[in-house]
Amino acid sequence: MTITRRRALVAGAMAPLTAGITRGLGAAAQEVTPAASSAVGQATPVGIAAGASVDVVVTGLVNPRGFTFLPDGRMVIAEAGSGGPTARVVAVEADGSLTELLGGFPTARVYFRGIAGFADVKVGPSDELYALLAGGDINRDLARNGLYRLDGAGGAELVADLSAFIRGNPVTAVPGDYDDDGQPYRLLPTPEQDGFLVTEGNSCQVLRVGLDGTVSRVADLSVDNWIPTGLARIDDGPLHVAAFTAAPFAPGSARVLRVGDDGTTEEAYAGLTMVTDLVAFDGGFWALEMASGYDVESGAPAANSGRLVYLPPGQPDVEPVAVVEGLHLPGALRAGITTVEGRELTTFFISGPTLGADDGSGTVIRVTLPG
Repeated sequence: MTITRRRALVAGAMAPLTAGITRGLGAAAQEVTPAASSAVGQATPVGIAAGASVDVVVTGLVNPRGFTFLPDGRMVIAEAGSGGPTARVVAVEADGSLTELLGGFPTARVYFRGIAGFADVKVGPSDELYALLAGGDINRDLARNGLYRLDGAGGAELVADLSAFIRGNPVTAVPGDYDDDGQPYRLLPTPEQDGFLVTEGNSCQVLRVGLDGTVSRVADLSVDNWIPTGLARIDDGPLHVAAFTAAPFAPGSARVLRVGDDGTTEEAYAGLTMVTDLVAFDGGFWALEMASGYDVESGAPAANSGRLVYLPPGQPDVEPVAVVEGLHLPGALRAGITTVEGRELTTFFISGPTLGADDGSGTVIRVTLPG
């Protein structure tokens, strides 16, 4: 993906989960009421695995990005916003309504003319909530990109300044469209629970951000122009990173890379396209593809062509298995086990579209597999 230099936008300054999620999504146990939505046609896939079900559980989102679950069971979602100071973090209440937890943060136009604002949210080791900002621009005296800790009263403090780190620690191959605030994308807690790993797409790198404010580089992917997105590891195994290639995003050109302790990488899985997220679940990896094609003339990814795919463990040469097809520009993925009437069902939550939802047409859908 060719990520263009940001242009800051400063105008204006579930059917209920019968027994909740029991594994894979932390303490999420609160029922989420499915939302009626005119966006169902965009969000509902046209092809799913036999016996699977799909429903829309959250609507009214403005360019949704990453999401997580609070200890009280509420889903919390990072919204990129729609321009100006509209990036925010929202919680989904039991009736499907949205409560703003943090708002008024800056946005920027980046790749595909899409919006960057808040990129991800995660719960910390003491149940505090952290948000990753990607829409900042300190050249225009806006907020710094980095990791913010929410204070629970509508405010937040900057924990780790990624804008400063990127300026002071350039990668080996600085991109021609260099963004000196960077474009952080996804959070993954460190095994030690003392910080987060962060993918940063413009300079093509993986960073480690400590809760004490320290920032260091884990892997420099800039020489090969691998643009990292999702992060995952199975138990205590090696870190795996999903990565785009540059435009025109040829089908099958995206990869999952295995990252060594010394920052070196090797191919773990191939055959992916425009991959936006990666999760480890039940001993294997699942990847989310934003689209299966790219229109060079319009400069846009193909609508309604995203997929959820399974990557068979220990079988890097096996073609990824499509579980859900026809998704509209999905962005983020979470996985867990739902217990319903004594049966364990694999459940995925998927946010989207990651582009073009400036009007609040963004959703989170739930895909439930039969086993």
